[in-house]
Amino acid sequence: MDGPVTLADEFLALETELAATFGQAITLETRTATGYAANGTVTQTVTSTAWTAEGPVRDINRYAAQGIDQSITGTFYVPAQGLAVVPDKGDRIVVGLDTSNPYQIIEVEEYQVQGVTTAYRCDCGKVIA
Repeated sequence: MDGPVTLADEFLALETELAATFGQAITLETRTATGYAANGTVTQTVTSTAWTAEGPVRDINRYAAQGIDQSITGTFYVPAQGLAVVPDKGDRIVVGLDTSNPYQIIEVEEYQVQGVTTAYRCDCGKVIA
């Protein structure tokens, strides 16, 4: 790394270390509309990206205090360092290899230090088939 180490650099490294120590393998599935048919159907492309994240964490007190949607069943904390994509509302998180029971991201909060994104908090709900 060139130049002095900043507080943001330290937080990026800390977030990555915490996820490696306490986290687990997840897959982020992003869906992009790639075509629209005359009958109104939408063709989607699904892109999968492997991550390590902390979660799912159940933070009932924060959900209640902030008046958060009660359909939220878990929260994932994802370090920003090295991410190729940014999590977004509507994306899905698959924990481990259990593709039959994904979480859908309902809300994303970006954590920043000195204007640098260090992590994302993804509040999620279980997808009910």
